Amino acid sequence: DVKRAMGWACWRAHLSKPADHPVRRAAMDMLAGSLAENGLHQEALDIYGASLAIVNHHNPSLLTDRPAISFDLAQSCMTLQTNIANTLMLLGRQDEAISRHRRVLAGKEFMFREGGWSGAGNFAAVIARVASEDRLISILNLSTALIEREPTSGTMLREARSLLRANMADAQRVLLGPDSKYHEYA
Repeated sequence: DVKRAMGWACWRAHLSKPADHPVRRAAMDMLAGSLAENGLHQEALDIYGASLAIVNHHNPSLLTDRPAISFDLAQSCMTLQTNIANTLMLLGRQDEAISRHRRVLAGKEFMFREGGWSGAGNFAAVIARVASEDRLISILNLSTALIEREPTSGTMLREARSLLRANMADAQRVLLGPDSKYHEYA
């Protein structure tokens, strides 16, 4: 209850900021997270939906094939979409969650494709690492959603296994680093 009260207080404290202000969006995310943590998943989904509507309204290029947005906004949008997908899973709306997880993964692969942030200068290496980690998290989220959707369905289990196996080498490279000896002991 304390976290929920803090979420509401944070949101109220930043309500006077413009709707597209990052601090106000962060306050909305904090409120939604506290609601979800207290089992109020539908209310959290409503807040996440409102936050997404605000982001889309103030960044219309997000709704095009070639969004012109900053790395931070791209990260924020993908996190918001992932939160929505995870909340849909908690509400038992697996098909919608799987669909959204697929879109998040496709969006990350598009946004963070090889060389997609080459103009980032000194930050290109950091962006590449963060993008790879985020992509792997999205793969895990999608795989988990597929398995939870139908734990006994051969089709979904095969898809999840295939997705995980296809990205195992990348996971070892990104998460363990290039000097890891993990593969020698596995």
